[in-house]
Amino acid sequence: MAASNYTSYFAVVMMLSTIISSISQTEQKEGLRIETVYAPSPGCYGVNYGDFYIGVENMTLADGTVLTTSYMPRTDVVKKGWYLGKRAKGIDIGLQGACKGEIRNITIPPHLMFGIEKDTFNFKVTVPANSTIFYQAEILDIVPESEKSYLEDFLYADLNGDFLVDVKEIEYVLTNERGLRQMLSSALGMDNIAELAVQWFDSLGDGALDREEYFTMSKTINLEQLRKDANSDSNLESINQNSKEEL
Repeated sequence: MAASNYTSYFAVVMMLSTIISSISQTEQKEGLRIETVYAPSPGCYGVNYGDFYIGVENMTLADGTVLTTSYMPRTDVVKKGWYLGKRAKGIDIGLQGACKGEIRNITIPPHLMFGIEKDTFNFKVTVPANSTIFYQAEILDIVPESEKSYLEDFLYADLNGDFLVDVKEIEYVLTNERGLRQMLSSALGMDNIAELAVQWFDSLGDGALDREEYFTMSKTINLEQLRKDANSDSNLESINQNSKEEL
């Protein structure tokens, strides 16, 4: 898609941000200018290093050239997930402490982004040396590092990367984990495990489990332990089978 289309679309997004900027707060932090355009209520949990967060973003040069954007014309908004501490230093510093629902505009100096000595080819665009970057992000969800095991299981089940797990995706997981399917079927006395999972834990009624709903399901049925038990039974069955073959 032409760069001009991205630029004009991003201009609309930035105009909307400007409209509500009268309630924004601005701070300087380690060379960054951080404008909080929309902040949730005080006392909310802020993303920290090692946490996983889901969000949408826009990144431009000073002249408005778009490097990357989640707001693609004629498509759905593209959500992405990252670990804080694994991206460019300017982004990590600028987003540390941001809460779910928070929107930040961050002005990032060259030395905290693409550097000051040479051009960088990134996002199909050449970023000139010594470029200041204008970055905007909205935090849609945060997963503390302490819940990493639940997160990894959720991302494993989320085959298409839309941060929703539907019946087909759960069915795919159960097809690959027959021991887990058998254990759940025996416990419930039913075979339609995937349909039941969505039916019981889809509190929003949208036909899929979002991150919070999936975590609730995992914790309620103790999915991590069930998986360990299923794997243990499978390994024991394999050992017994090998012993019989040796005899």
